[in-house]
Amino acid sequence: MNSRFPLTIVFSLAFAACSAAPQDARKAQKPVAAFENGSVLIGSQRLELGAPVDAWIAALGSSYRFANPEIQSMIIWDDLGVAVYTDSTKDRHVKSVSFILRPPLESS
Repeated sequence: MNSRFPLTIVFSLAFAACSAAPQDARKAQKPVAAFENGSVLIGSQRLELGAPVDAWIAALGSSYRFANPEIQSMIIWDDLGVAVYTDSTKDRHVKSVSFILRPPLESS
């Protein structure tokens, strides 16, 4: 019975250490944006102001919302901190882009 006690402690510490291991930070990374001559390189896609909003959606993903669903001129990607503003034409070309920078959330 005395030989089981140290073994139990070792296994308990090993399981606790496994669950406390830091998560792989690369999985949580967002696309990188690089600015150059009036265009934005997001991931591997180059986007330009004046391009149709569909190109921006293809690059940033479908997890977006409209600031006002009735007037769909501002599209927001909350998780990326990106907002694009479009013109009111049928093709909806992007006229301006905003990036919201904030510190990462602290884990508790």
